[in-house]
Amino acid sequence: MMRLIKPEPNLDLRKYLFDLKEGEVFGPYKDGNQFKLSRMMDFDRGGSVKARHILIAYEGSQMHLAM
Repeated sequence: MMRLIKPEPNLDLRKYLFDLKEGEVFGPYKDGNQFKLSRMMDFDRGGSVKARHILIAYEGSQMHLAM
């Protein structure tokens, strides 16, 4: 089951991201000039990391201008 956690403004994101349980979603939150959603897929203390990203170019973005 997915659970959405809405962030409070001016918080330390690391605390929330590392405390997520499997399947929980955190966000949306602003990181620099980007808005992000993070979901805990799996937790393994072994040290290997897998990441997936969905990047969306919007009108006026640098990526959109390059197309």
